[in-house]
This record gives sequence, C-alpha cells and structure tokens, in this order.
Amino acid sequence: MKKSCISLVLLLCIIALSLTSCGKEESSTTADLATETPSSQEQTTADPDVKEPILSLSGNPEEIITVTENSYYPGEQYVLYFEKGTKIPGDIALRVERTMKELETLFGLSYAKTKYVNPEPWRGEYFGGGFRGINEDHEKVDIIVISNREDGAIEWSDTGTSMLYDEDFDLSQGIYDTVFHELAHVLHLRQGPYLGQAFEEGVGLYAQYQISRKENYPSWTMIQYVDTEGYLPNYDTTALLADAEQEFRHVTTAPRSAEQLHYHYGIRFITFLTETYGEQIIAKISEVSRKYSYEDDDVDAMIRVIKEATEESVFEKFAAWLPEGWEKWCREYNTFMESFG
Repeated sequence: MKKSCISLVLLLCIIALSLTSCGKEESSTTADLATETPSSQEQTTADPDVKEPILSLSGNPEEIITVTENSYYPGEQYVLYFEKGTKIPGDIALRVERTMKELETLFGLSYAKTKYVNPEPWRGEYFGGGFRGINEDHEKVDIIVISNREDGAIEWSDTGTSMLYDEDFDLSQGIYDTVFHELAHVLHLRQGPYLGQAFEEGVGLYAQYQISRKENYPSWTMIQYVDTEGYLPNYDTTALLADAEQEFRHVTTAPRSAEQLHYHYGIRFITFLTETYGEQIIAKISEVSRKYSYEDDDVDAMIRVIKEATEESVFEKFAAWLPEGWEKWCREYNTFMESFG
C-alpha cells in the first residue's frame, strides 16, 4: 500500500512537470512569433541572449550581398543594421563613411553625440527588439537598412537614426541622392533644436545636390524643382515676394502634400543663405539655436534664431535674391546634368 502511494505521488509529479514544460514551450513560441510580427511589445519579448552577427563586407561595389539573417556592421561613426533579405553592395560601409565625412566638411558640423540625440524606438519597430546592447548609448549614428516593402512608407531620419531601403544603395537605380539627403538630416538634427520642415528639407536637398556634384554623380531627383526648358522656378513665389517672412511661416506650418511646398521653398532658402553668408552659416544657425529651448511648432523662435545668425532683413534679402539667384542655380544645374547625356 505504501509503495502504491509513492508511485501515485511520482506519477502526479511527472504530470505536473510535463505541464510546466509545455507552458514554457508555448511561451517561447509566442516570443518567436512576436519577432516576426511587429507590435508595441516587441522590445520586451525579444530573447536577450540572441546576438545578431556582424556582416562581412568585401568593399567591392560590384558585389551584391543578399543578407541571410538580421545582422549589423559597426563603423567609426555609425552602425549599419541590415534586415534579413536585403540586397546591398559590398562597398556600402565605405560609401556611408565617405558621405558622412563629406557632409561634415560641407557644413562644418560633426556627427559626434550631443544632448539632442533622441532616436526613435526602431529596434522594436523594425527588428522585434533585436540588436540589444549595440550603440545603446547613441555615440554613433544608427542607419537601418530594410527591404523595400512597398507599403507606402518613406525613408526618414531623426536626431540619431536614418531608415533607408536597400534600393537606396543601388547605383543602377540612380537614387543615391536619398542617402546623401537623409544623412544630412541626421547631421543637422544632432546640432540643436528643430528649425522647421522648410529649413530642414532645404538642408537635405542642398546637401544631396552639392555632394552629387562633388562626386560627379547625376542628381536626377533634383529635376522636379527646376523648369528645364526655361530655367524658371517651378514654384509660385508670388506670396514670398509679397511678404517674405510670412511665407516662411506659411511653408513651415503647412501640411505635407503632393506639392511639396516646403521642399521647393527650402532648397531656395538654403541656397540663398549659403551663397550670401557662406556655407558655414548652417553651423552658425545651429549654434545660435542651442541658446534657446522651444517647441517644434514655435515658428517665432525659429525666425528669431535665423535672424540672429544672419541679419534682421534676411527674409527680405531672400525675396530680392530669388528671381536672378534661383535662375542662375537652375542654369548651373541643367549644365551639370547635361554632362551626363
């Protein structure tokens, strides 16, 4: 009788252990699924013991690498994060490093960490909470490279991160402009408070055009800002000429639309600033902006910063420069592009 009771107890223990084990397996499966289907809780479900490998890059621009698992590549100023399935050139790291250094030289700014670094929670959004322990102090720039999912999303940048598609690094597509543009955003946004969508997009467009010229690379995406037949601005500047400062307020607060008003205004304004005050003016404006603390929608503060770094009549001078200054830019752009056939 005593032996039978012991056997019964052992049987119950085995059943209990079996049920506990099944519970653990089910939990593990749930965690695995969470890494495949992005959700707001991904950052807590990722396995902290899983370490993504460093991707080996050949440096050969002719080699196209298909990434077989989520992986990364640490550079001196950046970390590249690759989504499984992306196709990238073997020289992607060299290109990124070169572009970042050229942008620093262009504007006299640095990618070094500042107090303004506050990146988005991209580890959960794109990688299910992966890449833990990598650049979490934000000393370097995070550059996310994912496959083009054709979901309507566009590339973006903030104070510490750029999200790019693998096709942005495909020279055969002729769209390296996006890399220049987005990395310029990160560089400027690390310097101080936000200066409005017109100013920031102007910085990105100005940078992509200047770097493409230096690299002797055709900047086809800039053609939308130019009337190629008459070298006239493809943008109604009537309001700007009537009240230059008010137009800055308008384009800074206007909702994003297919007309891309802030892009059109921005490239003109930044070109004017650099031609009038020198390319170091962007760094000076950033320096002045650090003296103030304001909200992203405080256009009055943005205007105050720009005026303090330049002069009180800066917007009126922009309006006076625009007709001939922009026509000159259009002619130079078309001459540059004609060299590519």
